Amino acid sequence: MPATRDRRGSSGGRSRSPKRRKTEKTTLTVSNLTRKVNEDHLKEIFGHFGKVKSVTIAMDKTAGLPLGYAHVEYASEAEAEKAITHANRGQIDGNLVKVEFQGERKAPAKEAPPRVVKAPEPTRHREPVRDRERRDRERENSRDRRAGARRDRSRDRRDDRDAKGRDHKEKEKASDRKDREKEKEKEKEKERE
Repeated sequence: MPATRDRRGSSGGRSRSPKRRKTEKTTLTVSNLTRKVNEDHLKEIFGHFGKVKSVTIAMDKTAGLPLGYAHVEYASEAEAEKAITHANRGQIDGNLVKVEFQGERKAPAKEAPPRVVKAPEPTRHREPVRDRERRDRERENSRDRRAGARRDRSRDRRDDRDAKGRDHKEKEKASDRKDREKEKEKEKEKERE
């Protein structure tokens, strides 16, 4: 049996005409639209980026409500690219919309959460040995000064307590002297009587 040659090529049996490819490059899909957005609204917005040939909002046939995406067709590929550049991740009626070429749209998949990009940690500058030694000496001197200040405060508190104790003792001695003097005076008065 002679081998037959498969003429389908690498596209899997479907040939794409140049017209179809050109339409894909000039037609955009705008997704994440609210139900309030209409065709005139989209024509006005996307008209800023070039000549809009047509706008079609996808509708649910049974409910008659918008599905949340639309197709916008431009006259040229450059205008479509300009619209993608400026309108993708822009806001329409309060929603962030996604604008892409119609052929690039894939089945809705869960979007990955936004990447958090951390700033690189600054490289640590190694200081010369002399500077490190000087810094260490200063740190040690500072500790010594703080320790000395703590000792001084402690000594001052102790001195204050001692002074208060001396004052208290002196007051006691003074009051004892007064008491003794009063007793002597009473004794003298008794002797006079």
